Amino acid sequence: MRYSFIFLSFVLTFLCSCNSNKTIITNVNSAAIPLDISTNVYADANYLQYLEPIKKQLDEQMNVVIGYAPESMIKQRPECSLTNFACEAYLATAENFLGQKIDIAINNFGGLRTNIAAGNVTNRTIYELMPFDNQLVIVWLKGSYLKELIEFYALVKGEGLLGIRFTIKNQKAQNITVNGKEIDPDYIYSIVTNDYCAAGNDGMFALAKYEKIIDTGYTVRDITLNYVKTLTAKGKPVSAAVDGRISIEQ
Repeated sequence: MRYSFIFLSFVLTFLCSCNSNKTIITNVNSAAIPLDISTNVYADANYLQYLEPIKKQLDEQMNVVIGYAPESMIKQRPECSLTNFACEAYLATAENFLGQKIDIAINNFGGLRTNIAAGNVTNRTIYELMPFDNQLVIVWLKGSYLKELIEFYALVKGEGLLGIRFTIKNQKAQNITVNGKEIDPDYIYSIVTNDYCAAGNDGMFALAKYEKIIDTGYTVRDITLNYVKTLTAKGKPVSAAVDGRISIEQ
């Protein structure tokens, strides 16, 4: 059966290569298929039985309490405690990694996939918040490109930032400061972010114009898990202040 499949694949590849007509995609349709209790009727009972001990062991690990959030942290623009918290985890880790100060921390709003509810914070909480294996990276970006990046953030009504303050008016960034000072277009700023943002994704094209990049080797999920555990060990809650670093002027 395996050889028949290989032969069929070869024939199809050969026929396609002989066809000079080009295929053009003119329309794409998609549909969301929920994976919830309604799909249980299709489950394989034997496979479920096989998975049960694995699931039990995984649940035990995921349900370990690693911290406490006194208030819910909800995703919202232009600024929220959730993105601020993620930025603080980024910055603390990067500065410890380099052994020096970092000017700015940036995380993408879309990279945080859920909220953190008030109460116990578990391993599962952070895995659900950051389900991807994005790497924590440090880049050095010229001030002129940083201003370009902030103008984009004004257009989308905010992103996760630390070290930068600005006001949005008519989708334009005003009163921009970096650690209390005006942006120097020729200065090279150090920025901790994730590799997804550093590649210019989510419209962050200016961020990809960096002078240099260092990959820390850590995933943003792992550094956030460690950050929460460090806070807890110090008797501190899982929280972050909203301080008006991004505001919208009507």
